[in-house]
Amino acid sequence: MKQTTNHESIITSRAKPQTNAARKRSFTLIAVLGLALLFVGIPAVTSVGAQPLNAPQATPSPSPSPSASPSPSPSASPSPSPSPSASPSPSPSPSGTPTSQPINISTRVRVENGQGVVIGGFIITGTASKTVLIRGIGPSLSAFGLTDVIDDPTLQLFGSGGQIAFNDNWRDLQRDAIETTQLEPTDDREPAIIATLSPALYTAAVSGKNGQTGIGLLEIYDLNAPAGSRLANISTRGTVLTEENVMIGGFILGGSNIQPAKIVVRAIGPSLGQSGINTPLGNPTLELFNSSGTSVGFNDDWQDDRTQAAELTAMSIAPTIATESAIVTTLPPGPYTAVVAGQSGTTGVGLIEVYDVQP
Repeated sequence: MKQTTNHESIITSRAKPQTNAARKRSFTLIAVLGLALLFVGIPAVTSVGAQPLNAPQATPSPSPSPSASPSPSPSASPSPSPSPSASPSPSPSPSGTPTSQPINISTRVRVENGQGVVIGGFIITGTASKTVLIRGIGPSLSAFGLTDVIDDPTLQLFGSGGQIAFNDNWRDLQRDAIETTQLEPTDDREPAIIATLSPALYTAAVSGKNGQTGIGLLEIYDLNAPAGSRLANISTRGTVLTEENVMIGGFILGGSNIQPAKIVVRAIGPSLGQSGINTPLGNPTLELFNSSGTSVGFNDDWQDDRTQAAELTAMSIAPTIATESAIVTTLPPGPYTAVVAGQSGTTGVGLIEVYDVQP
């Protein structure tokens, strides 16, 4: 049975809206592999050093697989293991009725060099190992109308002990295993890694071969969602620009349970400066959309909603700077997209995070 994937949506307006009318964005929904829509622009990266908050990104359907073929020599690899230090514990204690969980996550963002490489952090919680497929998409994104995509991406996977795996072109090392999932990239230059991982914190990094830059997509697929573990926290760090270069994170809630799940999504910017990021996004905005392209939440400054602010503080996952954004919500199973942009068109390095907060 083909793995369920998320959808990609092209979002045209990126400036931080100040009114309901201004917040309306147009979505182009693309049917992919008979699976509904594919959110164009789903990659979200956790900043190296900037605690990769949890951001379950709905991996966009395996169609936009922009093959990245960074040669095996991790020259373009983001410096040493960008181990995203798991920030505030999302307290995923499974008490009560089991809820749906993040099973596919992805983030689309511009891949730059140095501090601008795309870094995604994720936490596996529970007692059992989990098998995941990680993809770095670039060239195939052009089929969805995106320009200036990264032509040849590379992909690295890190654990607490350092690099676990590296891939340039997906056919090079694990071709048979990747094809079995039916989630192989559509471009041979795009990288992919399959790994069975024990509960812990991990980081995946997408960079351009030989210093290439452009729009890229980082995706993480949970290949055995019903197992005794889950993707509890996911985050991605990358460069947030304007128009089609804002940061877009997608995630799918699913698994063996159909109960709604409580999710916290955060957009971090200015506090990244405390982690050594030279050009952090000064004032991020955050908007959450469902599969129909309908906005289901918007936030500029996390303390704007006092009730939500109190809840974030009680869960110990409140942003540390007032101009950073966050949304607390309970969502039914399905695909969702979170868009991080700069207030009034500002740009810089930002971090999108998704926490699976179980009651």
